[in-house]
Amino acid sequence: MNTAYPEGDPRRGTQYSSNQAAGRSYWLPAAGYPTTSSRYTLYKLNDDYYTYTGVDLILNKRLSNKWMMNASFTWQAQKSNWGDEFVNPTNRWAFDGQPYGDWGGSASGKQAALMYTRWIIKLIALYQLPWSLNVTATFNAREGWRVPHYFTLYDYDAPNYAAGYGQTIYTQLQTDDALPLFTNVAFRIEKRINIGAGRMFLMADVFNLLNSNMPIRSYPYNMGSAYFRWAGPEGSETFQQYNSSWYNYTGLYNEVLNPRIWRFGV
Repeated sequence: MNTAYPEGDPRRGTQYSSNQAAGRSYWLPAAGYPTTSSRYTLYKLNDDYYTYTGVDLILNKRLSNKWMMNASFTWQAQKSNWGDEFVNPTNRWAFDGQPYGDWGGSASGKQAALMYTRWIIKLIALYQLPWSLNVTATFNAREGWRVPHYFTLYDYDAPNYAAGYGQTIYTQLQTDDALPLFTNVAFRIEKRINIGAGRMFLMADVFNLLNSNMPIRSYPYNMGSAYFRWAGPEGSETFQQYNSSWYNYTGLYNEVLNPRIWRFGV
């Protein structure tokens, strides 16, 4: 985000890079865009589509010789394609033909999570010990959920201010930045007790066995808002940033994996 002030001038304030969005165009509603209220909503039919490519490798070992195991590895790629019928091309470079993720909902103070991973590993195994004891372990691993980077640009000389004068500008592909690698291990031990024709099990479970303080949700990397307008001597006006605001939670972790939890049951 640039201003008309020279380098070193304190009025420039803190500088933030628009990264891959630098030099790209943005769009706002045209002067003739309708702004009157109506009970009807106009939708533009589009020809967008999504592609998914994936490979699953699965290994199943049935119970024999006192042990069993299920293991899988998934490699996947998914992309969004805008087609030719779209209204706002501002962030087309960041979304059209690029990887995309699905947003997990937000509730109870949790931020929405951009769920996208290129690979997933899952493993579950069981071993039968003497004295009717069974031990079970599960392991999961994947890439961390994605963290989008963007800021909001407000143009106070927009061609149709009433229809809209702000635009979200993505500064990189939404899948470029990710939370740390996610891994989780759970463990169970159970004992079977025969009671007449029935059976009773005593169970002890532990979740997040390694007690990893692993981030699983974060706030987006939102650089805040930048406010622009045309200013300067008449006939030689320049497009200047005259104000900005910062998003206080940008990039902060919002949720971590629950600490080690024990559960006992019968």
